[in-house]
Amino acid sequence: MMAQIAHCTTGVNFLQGATLSSYKYSFHGVCSKPLVLITYNKACLSHGKIANFHRNGEISSLGSWEVSSNAASISCKAKDHDREKGFPPIQTLQRFPKEELSAKVVMVRFDSSILLHQDLDESVSKISNALLTIKYIYEAGAKVVLASSWTVKCNSKVLSEETVAEFLSSVLKLKVLPGKCFYEHQQPNFEQVEEADIILLENLTNYKQELANNSEFARRLASGIDIFVNDSFSTAHKILASTVGVTQFCYACLAGFYFDECLAKLKTIPECDLSPSVAVVGGGNIKDKVKALRVLAAKCDGLVFVGMMALQIMHVMGKPVPLHLVEHEGVKEALEIVSYAESRSIHMLLPSDFLCKHNHLPMQEKSFLAHNIVDGWEPVDLGSNSFNEIATYLSRCKKITWIGLVKVRQSHQNSGGECKLACILDEVSQNGCHITIVGHTACEAALQISRSAQTYTMIEHASVVWEYLKGRILPGVLAMDRAYPSEIEWNMVYPDPSQPLAVDIGSGARLVNACLEHERQKASQGALLSSPLTRHKAMHIGRPLFHKE
Repeated sequence: MMAQIAHCTTGVNFLQGATLSSYKYSFHGVCSKPLVLITYNKACLSHGKIANFHRNGEISSLGSWEVSSNAASISCKAKDHDREKGFPPIQTLQRFPKEELSAKVVMVRFDSSILLHQDLDESVSKISNALLTIKYIYEAGAKVVLASSWTVKCNSKVLSEETVAEFLSSVLKLKVLPGKCFYEHQQPNFEQVEEADIILLENLTNYKQELANNSEFARRLASGIDIFVNDSFSTAHKILASTVGVTQFCYACLAGFYFDECLAKLKTIPECDLSPSVAVVGGGNIKDKVKALRVLAAKCDGLVFVGMMALQIMHVMGKPVPLHLVEHEGVKEALEIVSYAESRSIHMLLPSDFLCKHNHLPMQEKSFLAHNIVDGWEPVDLGSNSFNEIATYLSRCKKITWIGLVKVRQSHQNSGGECKLACILDEVSQNGCHITIVGHTACEAALQISRSAQTYTMIEHASVVWEYLKGRILPGVLAMDRAYPSEIEWNMVYPDPSQPLAVDIGSGARLVNACLEHERQKASQGALLSSPLTRHKAMHIGRPLFHKE
């Protein structure tokens, strides 16, 4: 059967997960009409009982995508992205026409590490933007479906769907109700769904298919969803069913306000527009971070090593450190960083003393010089001399990037090192120094200590930043729809919509002439001209109309 092109909208059944295709559907009292939008349309080609969707120039069959094919798709997209910035231009909620959200079903993949935090301060931009994404979509007249994963780390007081829905209701000032989405044997409670302003799906942590990016799981998750909005930047480096898999089944996939904010901040980290610039680097696992460290060494005028990272650098430079704290599998990588920094004459500042605790008396703490740590004592944080030297060194900087823990042991409960470094950054920021802070612990310390933290560039999700600095792709970013770098002046390009439009896509005169001749023959036989070459204003964004072999 010849493929018939139609703009598809899909009915939703939260409990049964069934997919109902039609030109018009009713979502529990919310009526949707067929989409008329050239830029964001998604064509559905119906072949009998099988529906295929065009997505970013590809065709995918419902239920046929596996983890490997999703990964391969992302890898292909990575080849097309902007090499300098590391990302393609993606479509965002801010640029998407607000009127197109009306009467649509919109899934928001929210960031539980932000919205479910026990102490929400709506004056902080990350929280206000995360809330704005949901409120903006709701106020535009869309039916909002929330999805996320959460654990006790987010908020020990909200674990069940019911308590999370209640918590979000109080924050959003809207009625959020939990809704089931995967159990076919249950029947929907239509009265409850109609009462809700927003529906909250089940905790995705409970499903192993989420981490596996299972195609069937993603299809059910996206059942009935028109538009997908990703506002979970903390998962941008992962391939999940709720952030990557679902994009194959939604006609528009956008970045939310919080996601867009974090992405803009991320792009500024490797920029070397101010000098002198210094990176304060902590944490461990130097073997996996060597590429990122090399980028920082290439962009910065100096490196300050703290925490476990400092011990690895000190070890390869011949300085005495406790051997049980040395990452022996990362010695080669540590040597590489030292060698590269020396080749560029990059100054490396290392700790001169450490705060140590007694192995058998954990409540007893004492400072030792870095080269003279007594047996039976273990470093847990930097010493006072080290912080004084860091303060002196950073006082001359114009740009400082802090990424990684200051303390040596993550199990060490005292966060004094982070607070002391936050105080130092607060002082230098008063002189106009641009501060970038990466990591949840570091950001929390800065918000508590700094007088000007609102002027900082802060990204809580260190894992995403490390992956970006390593040059690796961010699947959550690449799964979004592409955006045009500039507006198209349609009045100039196509002044008379009543006339046919012929599009030359560079496939060669022979192929174009052959298609035109085919249309002329059909016209002479009384057939309807339906080729993309003669369809009125049929500019299709994505897959080329013709492909040159």
